[in-house]
Amino acid sequence: MSLKLEKVIPWGRCLDEYIGMFSLTSSDLKRAILDCAGGPASFNAEMTRQGNKVISCDPVYQFTAVEIGDRIQETYQTVIDAVKANVDGYLWNSFESPYQLGEVRMKAMQEFLADFPSGLEQGRYLTAELPVLPFDNGQFDLALCSHFLFAYSHLLSEEFHLEAIMEMCRVAKEVRVFPLLQSFSGEESEHLNPIIAELKNRNFRVEVQEAPYEFQKGGNKMLRVRGLSYRANGIRGYTNDVRSYRANGIRGYTNNAVTGGMEFAATQTMSAVTGRMEFAATQTMSASADWKKNRMDK
Repeated sequence: MSLKLEKVIPWGRCLDEYIGMFSLTSSDLKRAILDCAGGPASFNAEMTRQGNKVISCDPVYQFTAVEIGDRIQETYQTVIDAVKANVDGYLWNSFESPYQLGEVRMKAMQEFLADFPSGLEQGRYLTAELPVLPFDNGQFDLALCSHFLFAYSHLLSEEFHLEAIMEMCRVAKEVRVFPLLQSFSGEESEHLNPIIAELKNRNFRVEVQEAPYEFQKGGNKMLRVRGLSYRANGIRGYTNDVRSYRANGIRGYTNNAVTGGMEFAATQTMSAVTGRMEFAATQTMSASADWKKNRMDK
């Protein structure tokens, strides 16, 4: 992966925020969970300490804890200044001020940094990125993705979103994506309704649900997607087995489907220029990216 750390602005959340964003129940927390584009969140560390099972994947994990920590220090004030520039875009219920927000986020990121070396050795943190994941079919009960899909609709195509969600459905029985707003406008993603329609057309069960978490105004909804086990319409196995599809125009793709011009940094990054969102997730990309060139029909 050709990710450049200087292009990433790391920003991480804690377990309590994950519970709110994804409406996680006590039963959910006991499931085998994949955190896509997890970045420097303390979710994995806190869950592991409680005896739960989480694997986090993100291209930023190719760097060392020292390198990621240095980058957090370099960019921390940039994030806080951007939040200050758009304080009216957020609900200040859980956080009293941008300063307190920063304290909470920094605590989460420091916990991640302390856990990262041992987590790498244990295989809990893996360098990987959407839309191709290095996991077995149905390996997880639940896949989560926070502030990446839909947040970057101005950069990532509808087709990319569909393949990313279907890939998560391949490796997990259920997928939850939060929030459903575009990061720089604060409006619902233009890809959301077409993606929902296409997933339903491909026999996935899809719901939009309110979550008990709202920091960015209007950002309190998540997408839930689940596959069905069946053998109709020529589709083999499960609807969440993307690589087995040969029907309904679904195409396979190779493991090098996202090389070349696209630079993914999956960690929660943000645009210091617009300051529209408190942050922006980490799969960032270069403007010259053309990921479709690397697709291959099977």
